[in-house]
Amino acid sequence: MGKLAQGAAFLRDYARLAIGLPGAAVPIHSAPKRVLFLGYAAVGDLIFLLPALKALRLALPEARVTFVGDHDPGATELLPATHLADEIWTYTHPALATESVRAEIATRVWDQNFDAVIVGQATPLRPFARAILPIPLRIAHCRPIEAPAQGWSAPRYALWKLRRGVISSEFERRWVINRPVWVAEESEHAVTRNLRLTAALGAAIAQPAASRPEIPLPDAALAWARTHLPDVGGKTVGIHLGSPQSQYNKIWAPRNWGDVASELARDFNVRIVVLGGPAEAREVSAFRSAYPGEFVDLVGKGGLLESFAAISKCDLFLSSDTGLSKAAQAMQVPTISVWGPISRRDTGAIWDPHLHTEVSLDLSCSPCVSMALRKEGPGVLNYDNCGHHNCLNQLTSNMVYGQIVRHHGARLRG
Repeated sequence: MGKLAQGAAFLRDYARLAIGLPGAAVPIHSAPKRVLFLGYAAVGDLIFLLPALKALRLALPEARVTFVGDHDPGATELLPATHLADEIWTYTHPALATESVRAEIATRVWDQNFDAVIVGQATPLRPFARAILPIPLRIAHCRPIEAPAQGWSAPRYALWKLRRGVISSEFERRWVINRPVWVAEESEHAVTRNLRLTAALGAAIAQPAASRPEIPLPDAALAWARTHLPDVGGKTVGIHLGSPQSQYNKIWAPRNWGDVASELARDFNVRIVVLGGPAEAREVSAFRSAYPGEFVDLVGKGGLLESFAAISKCDLFLSSDTGLSKAAQAMQVPTISVWGPISRRDTGAIWDPHLHTEVSLDLSCSPCVSMALRKEGPGVLNYDNCGHHNCLNQLTSNMVYGQIVRHHGARLRG
């Protein structure tokens, strides 16, 4: 979509919202019977959303929950296996940009007569704004639109706020939502932030240790893992190289993981297992160029639940900041994770921190992404303008391997 078409679409959408005239929050006189949950999230973010969905189930056991998310393995494989939603609708991001799909969504929502809607922080509200206006109670994350203003003129800062508000759909949130749940960047973990959404409907906010989600491991997935990873003695180390489609340049080079695997194979009796989706075959080739030894290649084999089952058989799991690392943490599998541009404060390990090691150079310009938006401002470096990506490029395999030995060496020897 060109810039002129985007501008016309924004004006059209805002005009429709103005006609809708969203009202004030409606007091809850009875428990909602039909709840719409707009939960667009990647696999890792969805794992951090599961505690909120469980809290919603416990608070409103009689309510029918309809979940809407992207058409990816999180919504098509993981969520159905949790039984935390009665119905799941999926729409890809490109589809959400089309008027026909937006009209279809509005019709489906209006036909359901929802009592309440909850909108997650990562959900693009613009495609759903018109559809959810008739819902009496509209709950969503909202956040300030701000940046370091020193060094910018007042007009430039105002234009930046206008641009950020449009890109993030924050203007729609403030217009449409009648029960905002305010958040500040990096002030709390995503799990707690999500639990505050359902708390607006009366759900309890669990402490971190009690918020651990149950990762579904169906019998068929466990049988698949036993077939591909039979017990052979020694320790098993899983590695997720990461998808080339990951945003924010947050994936450590696969060749680096190959170097780490070579050191592991030299010093320990370990079986190396590489996991990932079908799009990661090229990453396996780069890994293999640095690690010529034997390993179990499960990339593109099985689905998401099978990958979870394979991770459950690992003694240690290595990755960048990915959804599979979040699954490992939820299953109490020790992890080493490499961090660059993404904030660890709100998306890092929250359960059993003693089991998980986060490796980062902690450069002055890192992290440069918080709550899915890059940091911006006069003189602020981010992954898009820094030109060097030193947060990951200067992190060597020796540094990461040193952390493995220091924190998990005894586990691998035991």
